[in-house]
Amino acid sequence: MVKMENILYQFKNLSLKLDESLKVMERNFELLSRLMERVEQSVRELNATFENLARTIREQENLFADQVETLLNSFNFEVRGFRDAVKLETFNETKELLDSLLEAVQSEINPQRIKPMMNELVQASLKILSRAGGAR
Repeated sequence: MVKMENILYQFKNLSLKLDESLKVMERNFELLSRLMERVEQSVRELNATFENLARTIREQENLFADQVETLLNSFNFEVRGFRDAVKLETFNETKELLDSLLEAVQSEINPQRIKPMMNELVQASLKILSRAGGAR
C-alpha cells in the first residue's frame, strides 16, 4: 500500500511537472508566434521601403538626365547666341577655336551617352539595394 501511494505521489508530481512544462512551452510558442508576426511585418515594411527607394532612385535618375539634357541644350543655345553676337564669321580663327571647343564639350557631355550611364548607375544601385534587402 505504501508503495502504491509512493508511486501515485510520484505520478502526480510528474504530472504537475509535465503540466508546468506544457504551460511554459505554450507561453514560449505564443511569444515566438508574436515575434514571427513582428518579423514578418518588419520584412514587409523593409520591402516597401526598398521599393520606394528604388522608385525614387529611378525617378531621380530620369530627372537628372532631363536636367543634364536641358543644360546641354541651353549651353548649345548660348554658344550659338554668342557666335551670332560677336559675328564669329569675321573671326575665322576664333570661330574655329569655338567650334572645336563646342565639339569637344558636346562629345564629352552628350545626353545620349549620359542617359545609359545613369541607367547603369541606377541598375547598380538597385542591385545593391536588392542584395541589402535579401541579406536582411
